[in-house]
Amino acid sequence: MRHKTSIIILSYNTLELLQLCVNSIREYTEAGTYEIIVVENASKDGSAEWLREQMDLRCIYNEENQGFPKGCNQGLSIAEGTELLLLNSDVIVTKNWLENLCRALYSAPEVGAVSCVTNCCSNNQQIETSYENVEDMQAFAATYNVSDPARWERKTTLVGFCFLFKREVFDKVGFLDEQFSPGNFEDDDYSLRILQQGWDLLLCHDTFIHHFGHASFSKGYGDQEVAEKVRRSNALLRRNGALFQQKWHIPSTYKIMDVEELRRLLQHPAEAVGTVQESRLPREKKIAVIVRKSSEEWYGCCMESLERMEWPQGYAVEVFTLDAAKPYAAQVNEILTGTDAKVKIYINDEMCLIHPQVIEDLLTIFQDESIGMAGILGSQSLPVNGDLMDSPYKRGAVYVPSKESFSEQRFEGTRGKAEDVRGILPFFFATQRDIPWDESYEKQYYAVLDHCRAMEEAGMRIVVPLPEDIWCVCQLESIFFDNSDVDRKKFFGKYHAYIDRTDAQERSTLYACGEGSEVPSWQRFSRPEGISIGVATQIHETAFLRLSMPNFEGKPRIVLGDHCKIGAGSTLTAMQRIEFGNSVSVAENVHIKDYVYDDSGIGLLPKDCAIVTKEGGIKIERGVRLEENVSIKGAVRIGRGSIVKAGSTVCTDIPAYCIAEGSPARITFAFSPKAGEWLSTERTETLRKVLAERRRTTPLLTIAFITYNRSRYLKKSLRCVLQQVGNDDLVEILVSDNASTDDTRAFVEEMQRTHKNLRYHCNEKNIGAEGNIHEAIKASRGEYVLVMGDDDYFVDGAIHVLLSGIVRYRGIAIFCLGQQSEDPRSVCTGTGRLRYIEVVSYFMGWISCIVMRRELYDHIREPHKYDDSRIPQVYLQMEILKQNPDFAVLIGSFFMESGGDHKPKGYNFIEVFVKNYFDILTASVEIPAAQLSAAKKHVLEHSILPWCKRIKEEQIGLSLDGIFDIIEEYYGNEPYYAQLVELLGKILQD
Repeated sequence: MRHKTSIIILSYNTLELLQLCVNSIREYTEAGTYEIIVVENASKDGSAEWLREQMDLRCIYNEENQGFPKGCNQGLSIAEGTELLLLNSDVIVTKNWLENLCRALYSAPEVGAVSCVTNCCSNNQQIETSYENVEDMQAFAATYNVSDPARWERKTTLVGFCFLFKREVFDKVGFLDEQFSPGNFEDDDYSLRILQQGWDLLLCHDTFIHHFGHASFSKGYGDQEVAEKVRRSNALLRRNGALFQQKWHIPSTYKIMDVEELRRLLQHPAEAVGTVQESRLPREKKIAVIVRKSSEEWYGCCMESLERMEWPQGYAVEVFTLDAAKPYAAQVNEILTGTDAKVKIYINDEMCLIHPQVIEDLLTIFQDESIGMAGILGSQSLPVNGDLMDSPYKRGAVYVPSKESFSEQRFEGTRGKAEDVRGILPFFFATQRDIPWDESYEKQYYAVLDHCRAMEEAGMRIVVPLPEDIWCVCQLESIFFDNSDVDRKKFFGKYHAYIDRTDAQERSTLYACGEGSEVPSWQRFSRPEGISIGVATQIHETAFLRLSMPNFEGKPRIVLGDHCKIGAGSTLTAMQRIEFGNSVSVAENVHIKDYVYDDSGIGLLPKDCAIVTKEGGIKIERGVRLEENVSIKGAVRIGRGSIVKAGSTVCTDIPAYCIAEGSPARITFAFSPKAGEWLSTERTETLRKVLAERRRTTPLLTIAFITYNRSRYLKKSLRCVLQQVGNDDLVEILVSDNASTDDTRAFVEEMQRTHKNLRYHCNEKNIGAEGNIHEAIKASRGEYVLVMGDDDYFVDGAIHVLLSGIVRYRGIAIFCLGQQSEDPRSVCTGTGRLRYIEVVSYFMGWISCIVMRRELYDHIREPHKYDDSRIPQVYLQMEILKQNPDFAVLIGSFFMESGGDHKPKGYNFIEVFVKNYFDILTASVEIPAAQLSAAKKHVLEHSILPWCKRIKEEQIGLSLDGIFDIIEEYYGNEPYYAQLVELLGKILQD
C-alpha cells in the first residue's frame, strides 16, 4: 500500500514562521508522499491572503480563532492520508524527517504514534544544540537524522508540536478532546487515549526538527503585554490541568511512570482513582471572587467587606477585578480560563457584604447540585421594558441607603427558603457551573440575564435565597443597571422576538416563546408570565390563554410544545397546569380548563360555587387532535395520537391512539398494533384487550443508531427521536455502540432513566461501521428496523409519518425515506428489484433512509458478503426484495438539513459509489442494458457529479484517486462519455 501523510498545521498570526515551515516541508519531503492542510484561525497578519496564493495547500478559513484542539479536528476531518501528522506552524523540518518518523511508526503493529526531538520542548524531547542560523541547523540535522531503532524510546506521552499517528489509531481513538480548548493538555490526553487502546508511543531520538517555541512567544508584544500573556497562559495551564486530572484521575507523575503500569491504570480506572490521594479535586475547595470595579471609593469599601467575611476553613480564595469601563462578558470569560475554582462569586463594588456567614450560606445552597446560580435579587418574570425591578414577582432582600441610615428592601417569598427565579440582578450572585458567557453583550445587565437563560437551557436552577439576616448593603440610594439599547435589542430579539415597540411596557413577557411562533394576541392573555410557548406554534388572534388565578410562582402553568396550533375562538384556562406535547392540533371554539365547579349546591352562581381541581392538571400528549367545539374539564390526560371528535366533552382520561366522542366522551375506537388497524371498542372488554395487547406486542419499529466515539452527534440525533417518540410502545430505540471510549454509555444510561423503550447494546470491540450495521439489526426487536447514522436528525413529526406508512402498507419488505417532492407526503409503491432500482436509485446507499422488515434479514444466507464494499446495505436490500418484492417510497422531507454534521472521510468515493454500487447491483439481479444505462446516468447527474464538486469545494476528506479509470470502465460505452471526462476534468482542476 502506498502511504500518504496528511500534515495538519494551524495558522494564527505567525505568517513568517508559517512560510518557513511550509517551504521546509516542500524542500525536505518527498513529493507525492504527503498533503498539507492548513487551518487558518482568523489571523490578522496576512496569513489568509498568502495561503490563498498557495495552490498546493488545502486550507480551511475560520472566521474566528477556534483554538488548537478544534482547529486540529477540522483538519483531521478532511484528511485523506494513511497517517496523520499534527505539526506546529513554528517549526522548520529537516532532511529525512518524515521518512524516519514513518519508519518508526510502521516498525511494529503495536506502535500507534511517534514524535521527534527538537531544540525547544518539554517531556525530555529537547536536546542541546549550538547552531546560530537556519543554514547551520539544516547542516546539523543532515548528519543527525540517521534512522536507528536503538534510539527509539517508549513514552507515556508525546508533545503535540510534531505528533504522527496511524489512520487506524485515529479511527479508533477519534478526535482531540475540545474541552481543552484553546489548548494545553490535549496532546497528553490524546497520548493516554492511544495508550489505553493498547498502542505504544515512540520518541525518535534519531530525528530532529527545529522548533522556535518560546522564541516566537513575545513577538509583537511590549513588556506589559508579555507579562499579561504569561499570566493568561499560566491560568490556562492550571484550568486545563484540573480538567485533565478530573478526566483521568492518575498520579501527577504520569509522564515518568512505567508505560505498562500507566496503561494498566488507564485500562482499569477504578485502580487509577485509588492512586490519587485526594478524594476530590482541588477546585472543589476553591472560591474565585470576581469584583466589578467602577469607583475607587466603592471598590475599597467592597474589598474591606470581603476581608471581614468568615471564609470556610480549608478553602482557598482568589480575587479578580473587572474594569467597569470594559465589556463585562469578555472579561468574565477570560477570568474563567484562569481559575479552577468551582464556586465563582460575582460582586459589583457598589455592594458590601454585611452578614459574616454569607459564604457558608452560599455553599450550603450549592450542596443542591441542581442549582447552578444564586443571587441576592431576582425575579420570576421579565417585564416588557426589561427592568426586573418592575416585575411583580421580585424575590430577595438588600439594605439601601436612607436619610438617616439604611432601610431594608425585602421582596416577597418565604424567609429561610431559596426560591426559583428566571433572572438575577447583577449586583451579587454566585455560580457553581461553568458556562461560557455570550461576549456579544457590551454591558453587564443583559449579559447576566442571558447567562441566566444559558443556565436554564443547561438544566440548572437559578435561585434567590431569602435569609433572615440580609447579606448585602448597597452604597447607592437607587438601584440602576449597566445596560444599553443595543444589548436590549439583542436579548429581546433572541428570547422574545414577538414583542414590538407598541406593546405595553408595564406588562410581563411570556414565560417563553420559541422561534417561529405566531402569537398575535399575546397582549390580551391573562398573566402571560405564566405561559410558555414552544417553537413554530400558531395561536389564532381570537384565541385566549389565561391563568385563572394570580398564582404564578416562577414556573409556567400553561405549557405549549412545538408545532402546536390553536384555532379561532378557543380558550385555555389554567388553575393548576395545562400542558401540550408537540404537534397538538386544537380546532375552532375548543374550551379547555383544568378545573370544574362543585354542583352539589342549590341555585349558586359560578362565583359562589366551590372549585374542584387536582394538582396534576391537564396533560395532552403529542399529536393529539381536538376537533371543533370540544370541551375538556378537570384534571385529565389524553394520550399521544388520540382524536377527540367534534362536539365532545372530555372529563376522564383517554389512552394513547384512541378515538373518543360524545358528551361525556367515551372511547369508540382504539388502534391495535397486532391487528394493524383501528378496532371498535363498543364492548368495554375490547378496549381492555387492546391496551393489554399493546404492552405485549413486538414494537412496530426499531430505530437503531450505530455509533463510535461520537457522543456529541448522538446526543442531538437521539434527542430528536426521543422528543417525538417518548415512551411509545410502538417504537423501540436502540443504540448499538461500537465499543466507544467517550461518554456514550453514560449518556444513554442517563436517557434510559426516563425512556423505557430505549435499549443499549455495546460490542466487545470495534468491529467497523459495516459490522455494526449487522449487530444493530440482529439486536433489534421491532417488526421493522431502521439503522441510522448518529449524525442524521429527524425533522419533527417525521417518525409518525413513517409509523403511519408502516401501518398502511404493513407487510411489504422495505420502506425508503427522504426523497423530496412538491407533494410532501405522497407514497410510491412498487414490486420487484428492477423497479426498486429505478425508483430508489442511489438512495439505497444512504443507510438512514432504509427501513427493512426485520425477519427477512434472518433469511439472507450471506449477510456479510459485501461488508468490504462500505455499502453492504445495498446488497441487503437486494436480498430482502428477492424474498418479498414489495416496497414503498415515502416521499417528503424526513431529515434536517443540518444532518451529516460529521462529514465522511477516509475512503474512495468513486470506488464506493460507482464501482462497488454497480458491481453489487449487477451481481444481484440481471438489469436490462437500457435500464442500467439510465440508472448510471441518474446516479451520475444526481449524486456523483454534485458530490465531486462538494469534495473539491468543501475539501471533504474523501479520495477521488483513479476516478478516470473507474469512469472509463463503467461509463466508457455511454454516448456522453467524452463530455463527462471533460466535465470531471474541469471540476477536479477547479
